[in-house]
Amino acid sequence: MCTGERMPGRRPRIDNPRDVTHVAELERNRVAQRNLRLRKFVDGQHKRLRRLVSAEQFGVLCANRKRNDEAWRGR
Repeated sequence: MCTGERMPGRRPRIDNPRDVTHVAELERNRVAQRNLRLRKFVDGQHKRLRRLVSAEQFGVLCANRKRNDEAWRGR
């Protein structure tokens, strides 16, 4: 076998050094995508997770959830 040939299933390390800037860019894009996904949830795009506007509204939601939980348990 000649030295220039690649063995199947092996990646050349010396001929093709890893480009660190490319890896960093991929990581940055991945983090940006994740943050965008999280922001989408927080901003109320998801039907189950809507942004809470005020503490009063949060209190009402907590009371409703507690009442529903108790009703579901049969109290």
